[in-house]
Amino acid sequence: TLPAQQNGQSLVVTLTDAAGNVSGPGSLTAPDVTPPAAPTILALNANGTLITGTGEAGAQIVVRNNLNVSVGTGTVSADGTYSVTLSVPQINGEVLSVRQLDAAGNASVAVTVTASDLQAPSALVNLTVSSNGLQLTGSGEALARIVVKNVLGVQIGAATADADGLFTVNLATPQLNGQLLVVTQADVAGNVSVPVNFPAPDVTAPLALTLAAVSADGRIVTGRGEAGATVSVTGPLNASLGTAVVAADGTFSVILSAPQTNFEALLLVQRDAAGNVSPGVTVTAPDLTPPALLIA
Repeated sequence: TLPAQQNGQSLVVTLTDAAGNVSGPGSLTAPDVTPPAAPTILALNANGTLITGTGEAGAQIVVRNNLNVSVGTGTVSADGTYSVTLSVPQINGEVLSVRQLDAAGNASVAVTVTASDLQAPSALVNLTVSSNGLQLTGSGEALARIVVKNVLGVQIGAATADADGLFTVNLATPQLNGQLLVVTQADVAGNVSVPVNFPAPDVTAPLALTLAAVSADGRIVTGRGEAGATVSVTGPLNASLGTAVVAADGTFSVILSAPQTNFEALLLVQRDAAGNVSPGVTVTAPDLTPPALLIA
């Protein structure tokens, strides 16, 4: 009785009769149903395009990604080494499986290798600031570190995304006045995404105007306010007398549609770009109008 021959062995067969006469030899090849040993992986190069190792001479090497999609094949050379060029660079921490198939199609057990993570994550999406301005939520890469900075580069919050990439960052101060938030994520390998410049909602009314005054001739109102805000001047009977935009240096000058020269009380407010309105400020026009002459 022979041991099982299941690896494509070549067998020589003879027959011997009862008298001891031996026939001529015949040849037979055993079936090959034995998978080869797993290949070894020597290296995946730094730019993720070439995987090398050793295996069974003549076997086919198949490399698959974590979606079980083939990303490269090759043949083990006579000296037992192989080199497989990958169809797509593997540089984002992908787990690759490598197995070899012998000439009979038997597949070995797979061995795995993890690619280097050299690829920055995508920019964050679905950013939202809470109604109280103290939390920023959004979506990113699983387990990434989320950092929020203000426009001066000062960090005002950080958090780690969960396994689904969702995150909530607690902010150091309320962000409710249109502040620009600079938000990035760093993956577990330390690669940092492109920053997202995200404007916080502006639901904060501007402060009241300051240094408001009416010119000596009653034609112009000047003062200081929030850059970019629109200043409105209202006179007696709620009549609109003029508007102007606060300059970048915070000053404004409103030319009135009619001179105010009879000690009128003028109401000034400023409205920011988001439509928030400041408290009103009242200024008094000069009194340049002589009293009416009453004749009894």
